[in-house]
Amino acid sequence: MKVYGAVILCGVLCAGAPCAGEAEAAPGLMAAEDPAQGAESGTVKLIRVRIIINGDLYEWTTGGITGPEESVSSLKERIVLSLTGLRPGRDYTPAKLEGEIARTRYRLEESGYFYNVNVSAVPPRRNPGERTVIIEVTEGFLMRFGGGNAYAMFGRAGLGGDRQEVRGYGGWNRNGLAYAHHRLGGLPLFFGGSLFYYGPGGAAHDAGTLELSEAARPLAGALNAGLYGGPDFLGGFGADAVFPLEEGAPAWIFSAGPFISYNPIFPMPKGNRPITANVNLRGFWYPQYQSGKALVAAALHIPLPLPDSLSLEWSLLGAGGGAPEGLPGFALFNLYEGLTLNGYEGGGIRSGEDRETLMTRAYALGSTELRYTALDRTIARIVRMKLILFAFAEGVRLFDKAAWADAFGAGLRLHFDNPLFAWFSFSYGWTHEGRGRFIFSGAAGF
Repeated sequence: MKVYGAVILCGVLCAGAPCAGEAEAAPGLMAAEDPAQGAESGTVKLIRVRIIINGDLYEWTTGGITGPEESVSSLKERIVLSLTGLRPGRDYTPAKLEGEIARTRYRLEESGYFYNVNVSAVPPRRNPGERTVIIEVTEGFLMRFGGGNAYAMFGRAGLGGDRQEVRGYGGWNRNGLAYAHHRLGGLPLFFGGSLFYYGPGGAAHDAGTLELSEAARPLAGALNAGLYGGPDFLGGFGADAVFPLEEGAPAWIFSAGPFISYNPIFPMPKGNRPITANVNLRGFWYPQYQSGKALVAAALHIPLPLPDSLSLEWSLLGAGGGAPEGLPGFALFNLYEGLTLNGYEGGGIRSGEDRETLMTRAYALGSTELRYTALDRTIARIVRMKLILFAFAEGVRLFDKAAWADAFGAGLRLHFDNPLFAWFSFSYGWTHEGRGRFIFSGAAGF
């Protein structure tokens, strides 16, 4: 799930010589070997993990981590550690070790911190029931660029060698800062915050959820803290405040509550792209009104095999939320824009249904997309660009209105991923009664 305005929302094998008891390998070569080779007992023991970042060698065993006195790379091994579930001293079946290697590779590739990623298991010469895993990466481009509706973004990742990032925003519709640290103090702790001054077209105006005039320029801030329960699970607590800065509006609106984010990865055989999922829950409590609301969204992405490296994916989304009658209009869920309050992406109805119908207090939504990546190129060896064609169908039950709404259509997305972070989506959808609507948005889809 993408979060806007709240959380922004992870050379040589052994100094040129083989180590005692290990198979000799040429420096820098990461030949993938079958983890099952030599395993007679049904399990193998992971005795060490070697991490190589731009030639800097770190060795992780049950006794701790050792590394070079001077580093070539600005990134530290802590980033890699936070993105793997591998643990020295642990016993694995060959299949589980292979699966965790695949998950580690996928997380590192998608992290935005590295260009090249190689992860492989190497069996020792003398003890076939043991394994060493070698993770070799090349530091990527760490500057961040992007923008949206009449604003630009500039930032830097990898601050202090960690999964730590700051972004600055400037323009007509958004000005401010966002910060996130995914391994605070070297511990599995998350901390993030943001402060934004929005313009007339900023996110705080979406569907008038704050009941502001078109000329209002609200101020919004957020703080979030959490604990990682592994590379794919984060639970914590967040607080958001909006200051409308407009006569007649509430002086401020405050909410706080727990959140959970779970992003499992399911490796596929023969090196095929993995199945991935995203599950997000968020609660909001408004002390001014002694009431609250809750939101849940879950997505599943299934790659479909095609010949000639063609990329086809089937994606499904289920989402729902509820808010009691006692809360004012700002607590409504906005299914017209496709984003819920505070920018948490929870789906929307992309058709000719009117805005008033799709502002709701309680809903259950289902959506599916068939996505074809027609173009996937890297520009100047830095910016990755994708052109994605998609067809969609979705429906929602609006419980407070005792009504249904639906959408069927197609569109295309232009993705400029890390380090540009710019997404453009164009779609046209109809209701079953034929009412259509064209939508342009700066979103990457669910």
